[in-house]
Amino acid sequence: MKRSLLIAVMVCALFWSSGQALADKQTQSAEVVTNIEQINRLIGQAMTMVTQGANLVLTSSIGLTPPTDPFTAQQGMKMIQNGKDLVNMALSGEGMSDMQKKDMEANPMMTETRKLGESVLRYIDLVENMKLTGTVESKIKLHQVQATINHAVNMAADGANLAMLGNLKLAAPLDKFSVERGHMMIKDARATLESVSGSETMKVMNKSAMESTDKPMMTVTNELIQTALKIIDSLDKLTK
Repeated sequence: MKRSLLIAVMVCALFWSSGQALADKQTQSAEVVTNIEQINRLIGQAMTMVTQGANLVLTSSIGLTPPTDPFTAQQGMKMIQNGKDLVNMALSGEGMSDMQKKDMEANPMMTETRKLGESVLRYIDLVENMKLTGTVESKIKLHQVQATINHAVNMAADGANLAMLGNLKLAAPLDKFSVERGHMMIKDARATLESVSGSETMKVMNKSAMESTDKPMMTVTNELIQTALKIIDSLDKLTK
């Protein structure tokens, strides 16, 4: 009788410890996902600042309003720098350090987050050194293309933040809508970039640039599109 009771207690203890281990693992997993998503939301906020700042700098480069152009450019560069600082903080701050301490470097979401950060920093490098050259007409055309690229990146960042918020499942009636809306915005952002990249306008501008001083600027613009697509690829994977 005593032996049977002892065996029963041991079996119960074994099941309890297994269940507790699973619960601890699930809790840790949920915590890791939440922390990584928070890091990505910070990067998303940085992208919003960078794209809006870049558009200010581009607008001032056209030279249509000389009295305010210097202030517009200064404000834009400040926003780009603030965005860059935020990305670097998100990638090397306490949140990321905590993930490293927990040996989460191999986590697929962590790996994709680092890829996202690298792409965003490259995007920032490109827009930091973006200066429109040529005639007012050519500046306006290039501004329109680059502003559309920035808009697509901004839309993708906002969409990813919506999807991540819905994935937290904090507001049951709205979670599904937030996720679906976020994914739709990311999809639309990709379609916008692909449309710009393959447009007749880009073909003409690339052809014209081969025979003018605009070639370096078009090279940068083409790389900007490819970098933006890499950003969207990472955001898409991180919100699945």
